Amino acid sequence: MTEVKIAAEISSVRPHLDFLVRQAVVDDAKALADLWCRRKPQDRAEAVERARRAIAATGPEEVMLAADLSGTLVAYGRISRFRRPEDAPGTMCPSGWYLLGITVREDSRRRGIGRELTRRRLEWLRKRGIEQAWYFTDFDNERSIRLHEEFGFEPVRKDVIFPGMRLDSQPMVLFGLTL
Repeated sequence: MTEVKIAAEISSVRPHLDFLVRQAVVDDAKALADLWCRRKPQDRAEAVERARRAIAATGPEEVMLAADLSGTLVAYGRISRFRRPEDAPGTMCPSGWYLLGITVREDSRRRGIGRELTRRRLEWLRKRGIEQAWYFTDFDNERSIRLHEEFGFEPVRKDVIFPGMRLDSQPMVLFGLTL
């Protein structure tokens, strides 16, 4: 599927919402980096470059959605297909489609943006005939856990690892949802 088709499928405003959910574009890299830097202090230039690479990775197995409020990127969420290496430790997450990296700017929370990004990511997976969605978080991230449980996610396993991810606390908990 081309980037244009992905963007057209995702970009729409639901009448009762005051923000737009759309595919992230390279021009969003600075705003995305600012979100990352607000959440966890880091070198901004490195964050911008990392954001550019993440957005550029969009394709059939990696999509980044953005929530746009009055022309400003205020949140993002990713969908990514993970392939577990054959020699992976037993605690590594299974292969499959993951909802990753949802972040909403502090001053834009409590508007349903995280919920809508989650709904849209699940919708994207369903349209492709994906039968299982995964997500993981810190065991004490109650806000994220409640949000995903609203969509039917259930805990599957504790103490999991995912390549390149280090969350604020341990252990991480894996949740699954049959679509």
